[in-house]
Amino acid sequence: MAKPKNQKPPFALRALGAFAATLAVLFALLLAAYALPGGPVRDHVYTSAQTIAEEGLYPEYFGFKLFQMDNYTDTIMLTEAASADEAPPLTAMMTNTAYNVDNFETLADDLQWYIERDWAAGAQRTDAPALVPFSYARYWHGYLIWLRPLLLVTDITGVRVVQYLVLAALFAAVEVLLRRRCGLRAAVWFAVSQLLVTAFWAPHQVQFFTCFAVAYAGCVWVLAKPRRSDDVCLALLVLGVVTSFCDLLVTPVLPLGRQGVSAGCLSRSSVCGPAQGSAASLWAAA
Repeated sequence: MAKPKNQKPPFALRALGAFAATLAVLFALLLAAYALPGGPVRDHVYTSAQTIAEEGLYPEYFGFKLFQMDNYTDTIMLTEAASADEAPPLTAMMTNTAYNVDNFETLADDLQWYIERDWAAGAQRTDAPALVPFSYARYWHGYLIWLRPLLLVTDITGVRVVQYLVLAALFAAVEVLLRRRCGLRAAVWFAVSQLLVTAFWAPHQVQFFTCFAVAYAGCVWVLAKPRRSDDVCLALLVLGVVTSFCDLLVTPVLPLGRQGVSAGCLSRSSVCGPAQGSAASLWAAA
């Protein structure tokens, strides 16, 4: 019996292809980020380190513990961005050099010392603290795909502004689509849920922006139009690869959770098709 001309390849083969293609694209983008010139990046990292030193590593806004920031982790990410051209791009990308310091509380100051080194001679100043390089590659670092290009033109303050604009646009898109596909109640409760987890602080930190942006982008894709269950599963695979590649193991469950909420709403709405409804039930259960 002849096979239909439009029959798709086996799902396992399509999943393998999606995995390989996503990984290849991310790998190439990260390699390109490591190939960017280091001088302008370090100039803006230096200004960023001064800003973080003024703020402190764990500042609390409004004196409320729930509004405490984690500048320590962001400083590590900035250090990786500054050291990315110490070796050829591929070597630097695979080793991902950071620096040990004697006192973690002086991390932002130590980052300034690192940038003040004699880059022509490759030596630290004689009065600089001991900075010991080590490989931080056990945490993958895809966030440098956008962090290093941004640091070419702006410091941490500008990075935060860009992150607020991007996340606000994605959140607005999710809300509009939720209202259109699932009704006003779903849109309101989704907004309330984001307020409860203080999503409005996520763009203030590079580490938190990653998964919130990936999660909201996934929600937009889910809500844009009815999807086949196999396409949904492939999208989840792609999002998993992006999350693993780009997140600093901070909030990796967010992309699955946000899409699960969106798909769960769709499964209860009258505009959802049978295939999408079954996939949504699986997502919601996950």
